[in-house]
Amino acid sequence: MKQSKALICLLLIVLLGLSLRLISVFYSNSLWFDEAVSLGIAQKGILESWHYLRWENNPPLHYWLLHFWIQLFGSRELTLRLLSTVFSILNIIAIYFLGSTLARRRSVGLFSAFLAALSPYLLFTSMDARMYQPLLFFGLLSFYFFWQYLQTPKKVYLVFYILATVAALYTHLTAIFIIITEAAYWLFHYFYLKQKNISWRKWLLTELIIILAFLPWLISFIVHNLARLNKGAWYLNTSGGGFFLFELPRCYFFLGKENPFLELLALLFFGLLFLSVFLRLSGWSPQKKELKLNFRFEPAAIFALLIFAVPLVLGFCLQVWVSKYYILGSAGLFILLGMGFGQLSASARVKKIFLVCLLFLLLPYNAVIIKTQGHHQWDKTAAYIESIGLPGDIILFPAFVYELPFNQYYHGQLPISNVLTKKLEQDPLLLAIKYNWYPVSVRGNLGDINQEFKNNQRVILIYPPISSKIHQADMVVQWFVNSDWRLVEKKEFSGFEGATVYIFKNPAF
Repeated sequence: MKQSKALICLLLIVLLGLSLRLISVFYSNSLWFDEAVSLGIAQKGILESWHYLRWENNPPLHYWLLHFWIQLFGSRELTLRLLSTVFSILNIIAIYFLGSTLARRRSVGLFSAFLAALSPYLLFTSMDARMYQPLLFFGLLSFYFFWQYLQTPKKVYLVFYILATVAALYTHLTAIFIIITEAAYWLFHYFYLKQKNISWRKWLLTELIIILAFLPWLISFIVHNLARLNKGAWYLNTSGGGFFLFELPRCYFFLGKENPFLELLALLFFGLLFLSVFLRLSGWSPQKKELKLNFRFEPAAIFALLIFAVPLVLGFCLQVWVSKYYILGSAGLFILLGMGFGQLSASARVKKIFLVCLLFLLLPYNAVIIKTQGHHQWDKTAAYIESIGLPGDIILFPAFVYELPFNQYYHGQLPISNVLTKKLEQDPLLLAIKYNWYPVSVRGNLGDINQEFKNNQRVILIYPPISSKIHQADMVVQWFVNSDWRLVEKKEFSGFEGATVYIFKNPAF
């Protein structure tokens, strides 16, 4: 394919991806908890933010990028999320260049970019003011310059490879997948392919430089956070909807409402593309009932396979079901499918029909993401409490971390009780950062409820259905019931956290 035609096709793919992403961002509502943390830290100065970042389990680069972003464009929900949208568009372009470089065919890069533009999974992460799209971008740069350096050991490739990898590590801890993937391929390149243009000493020195560059934050993480890990942490209590090694790659395409029949057809098609990268039919005899297959292990395909498989295998071993943690693997899968599509023995017209079918297959899933995700209702929750609050009321959060997104929108005068957190932290942002990722037992903080709230006519309790078990919120609700407080009103709100407001009346009034 000519370069000019490829660039026109890439532009159309980018415009398709941009349209979906802008619609999703403009259609989304209030911030959710993680985004409120991002904004809270980003609003601090670079030096001031370290007071919070040393307790955060995510590295600082995204927060600092977001800091300068909101300095330029403001901190409204729309502008806050647009940074992820920008990186998402850059990722479509980067997947094109990585796929084209690996396969040495622009058509492979175009098909890979087409899948990235239409992926509901990437759309979902592009409308979230978090670090997953920047992680993918720096990861793609690392893979690209790593591959270029192995093919042509120029210092410029080496420098950009180191910088991109370090940037990825300072964006999210799952960037460790990048190092493991590239180390696995280097072993394949050095020992199996016998390509020894990069000595093992030079390779180890390169990796040592990367690790030393990441060491300052890693030491801080170990000192402040690793000692606080426990089996009750939320990230160790996640679960998937099926077999991990199947459900995760499935969600790259079908994150949303299910249509089993269409998904089965699509997965069969994708499966054939995937297998065609490594298998070739060399002979088939119905009379002899023989089927001959040739296995192919082309270096570029092995590298793409490792990009895809390493995060999934490690995730399966760790049993952490947080789909956003495996965003790097999506790029490897898209490129593998691009390689398979490029090997189809079909006319250009048939391939165009396939593309149109994929477009109409995946667009409804994008529509589901646009319609259902990003519609958090902390603004409506806050407005409701402002409308019903009375003198003598007090607000209580059983899951105290959700005070943070609530405060973004609450402009009323009611006080917020700290009965569950008075032994922890008074700063809501620091409290949320230090204690959001594992449960804090509230049993020891529950005293005589009538004494705690003796001056309050009503307690407005904001209950978190999504995390009630982890935060032991039911214990707090039962605390009121056992103390004869009467539930006078209950109102539910939608969104990921799905706050439910309970209003309990003091029996003394």
